[in-house]
Amino acid sequence: MELAWPLKQIETNLFSLDYVGRDVGIEEAKASGLDIIIPKPNELQIDIDSDEAMTGFYERWEMFLRMIPASTKRIAPSKSGYPRAHITITLPFDIEDLERVLFQSLLGSDYKREMLNTSRVLMGDPDPIVFFERKV
Repeated sequence: MELAWPLKQIETNLFSLDYVGRDVGIEEAKASGLDIIIPKPNELQIDIDSDEAMTGFYERWEMFLRMIPASTKRIAPSKSGYPRAHITITLPFDIEDLERVLFQSLLGSDYKREMLNTSRVLMGDPDPIVFFERKV
């Protein structure tokens, strides 16, 4: 995907520092026995951190379904437990990672996570978007 403006300039010190922290996070997740879930090419991963965020998600979900009616969703507790939740949405088509971040943001996923996901996409991370979940 060719971008019309210099999006690469978003790579700030904050994003570069977080990129290193993410590697540590993945190692800690493995050591803690958490599942590391990478979205399939047709999946979104929405990170919800509060009851209010979940209410906002459902408001946005109704509108999203009018755009993409064949979508399905799965809700699971995050590693921290409810009210924090992970929502996985399956789309009827594959998307690129930058599109994934856009849709996740529009659906109300945690804004900081999506900003950092954007930086990982732009930095060329092969798996820029992941969930850490407890094994079921």
